[in-house]
Amino acid sequence: MVVNKVAAIILKDKKFLCVKEQGLDVLITPGGKQEGNETDEETLRRELKEELGLDLLSMKFLGVFKDKVYQNNDDLILETYFADVNGIPKPYSEIEKLFWVDSRFKEVELSNAIHKHIIPKLLDMKLIK
Repeated sequence: MVVNKVAAIILKDKKFLCVKEQGLDVLITPGGKQEGNETDEETLRRELKEELGLDLLSMKFLGVFKDKVYQNNDDLILETYFADVNGIPKPYSEIEKLFWVDSRFKEVELSNAIHKHIIPKLLDMKLIK
C-alpha cells in the first residue's frame, strides 16, 4: 500500500518543527493525508489548524521524499513544503508534544523521512544547524 502525505517544514532559529503523535514512538513533520479532493495547500491549511492551531500564510515546494511508514512499512510519499504560519504552535488533536529539531537532535527518535531526507536537504540549504 502507498500512503501519500503532505508535510510542512516550519523553520525557526535554524531548527524546524516536528511533532509527536499519540501512539507513535518517533517524531514526524506536521501535516497529514488529503481528504477528498483537497489540494496540498488545503490539506496543510486544515492540518496545521487542527493539529497546531496555526494559520497557513504561504507555502513553497521543497520536494517529494519517498520512504517507508514507521508503523507498518508501507510505502510513503511525502509532498513537502516550507510553510509560513501565523500563531504559536500548540499541540491539539492527536499531537502530544512539539519539538524544534536540528541535525544534533537526540531527545526522541526521528522518522526515517526526517532523518534520511529532510535533515540532509535542510543542512545542504544551510537552513538548520
